[in-house]
Parts: sequence; C-alpha cells; structure tokens
Amino acid sequence: MPEEHRTFSITQPLMQGGDVKRWQEILNAQFDEWKIEFQVPVNDEYDKLIHDASHKVLYGLGIKPVKVKHGFTHELRMKVRDKSLTPTEKDTRRTRLGWRQFQRRKYAGGGVCSPVSKILTDANGFSGSAQEDHDGVDLICPENAPIFAICPHPGQGDDLPHRALILGIIT
Repeated sequence: MPEEHRTFSITQPLMQGGDVKRWQEILNAQFDEWKIEFQVPVNDEYDKLIHDASHKVLYGLGIKPVKVKHGFTHELRMKVRDKSLTPTEKDTRRTRLGWRQFQRRKYAGGGVCSPVSKILTDANGFSGSAQEDHDGVDLICPENAPIFAICPHPGQGDDLPHRALILGIIT
C-alpha cells in the first residue's frame, strides 16, 4: 500500500512519513482557520498528540467519531483537507461554534496560568468508570514548554484550595 493511502493509528514504532507530515500541516491549518492558538509539531511522526488533535478537528468539523473507529483513513483525511462535508456534518459543524470558541479561549493564554503554558492533550491511561476513580492526569505539552509549579499558599488550609502560590517555572 502506498504511504499516501495508509490508515493512521498509534503504533510502535510510530508511523512516520511525508503523509504524516502533510496531515500535521492540515491539522495546523484547520486550527489557524478557527483562530485557535494550537499547533502540533510537524515532525513526520503520528503519535498520541497528533491522534488527539485529529479527533478535535473531526469534532469541530462535525464528523462523527464512528468514522475513525479503526484509524484515520486516507479518504477521511482528504475529507478534512477538502472540507467535503455532508449536509448533516455541515449542520453539526454549525452547532459546534460554541465548542470552537471555547477552544479559542482555552489556548489563548493570558490571565490566570494553567499548570503549563499550553496543554496540548492529556491522558491518564484510564477510561470508562476507571476514569472517575483516577485522581490525576498526565499533561502532554510541547518540548521545552514552561511548566508552572503550583501549591497551596503557605498558611492556608485545605479549606481554601483556590488560593495558590506559583513557586517558579520549570523548564
């Protein structure tokens, strides 16, 4: 099968190639079009970050997740690239305007800092009911992104968890 027609999924070793790089560029162009300050690295590797960003783009375009049950096919990637949406997908896309606005605010930065300057995706290895019992999350951010250490302010009890002190920047 030619590289261009592969179905993208997370594999070990990671899928690599020019088709992956073109897909990363398509994802970044879509985030730019939506004016969302979110970019995936253009590095020819299909990893979890690219996989999660792909899902976000499909959701924002109104494409049902069932279409990616077995991975991101060449046909699906071309559908995203060309924005060849069905009338139902176009209607769904219109209803997701609020979600796209939320994403724009989420990645805009400024104001109160999140634990990292730009959280690209998150994962903790749990899903379903196990997700509800998990008390942490693994943050995935760009290489060398500043990470802010936040802890309770000295002298404050657990009854005031919203008061925090930024200890510093970890790079």
